[in-house]
Amino acid sequence: KHARASDAPVVLEVSHLRAPRVEDCSFVLRRGEILGIAGLVGAGRSELARAIIRDTRPTSGTVRLNGEELTGRGPRAAIRRGLVLIPESRKDLGLLMGRSVRENISLSRLDLVSSFGWVRRARERRLVTRFMDATTVKAASMALPATMLSGGNQQKLLFARTLMCAPSVLIADEPTRGVD
Repeated sequence: KHARASDAPVVLEVSHLRAPRVEDCSFVLRRGEILGIAGLVGAGRSELARAIIRDTRPTSGTVRLNGEELTGRGPRAAIRRGLVLIPESRKDLGLLMGRSVRENISLSRLDLVSSFGWVRRARERRLVTRFMDATTVKAASMALPATMLSGGNQQKLLFARTLMCAPSVLIADEPTRGVD
């Protein structure tokens, strides 16, 4: 038996958030819900996403993640607490285009693939393979640089890296861009 979404706990609460191109935005997101935000180019969708994770500093308002106010300057605290953004531009903001598929995926969780500062290659390969399979990234080799993948596979690669963080809330800005 499935619980109704209205009975699920609140995972993200945005109250009266203001930032560049964002005016008094409020919403509540419960576990299991999917929230879509639509708007024309320049309407403030990307700016809202960046303000929520603190990549852009809001001028006012609050963001609560699992009941606790998200504070700080920059997205690092948000990511550590399980709030992750897949940015609109995978090439400029999301991927390290000259680095390998393996590196792009494992980069987000080096703590899972390393011990005492050394990357454990076998552990890294297992985890990378698992997340490549989960997101159906098609690459001849995980040693291939991200530039050699199709646009759709680059987007899937970004999803694989993000999912490796095990986010409680995933914000995806233009998530289907280039996906085949």
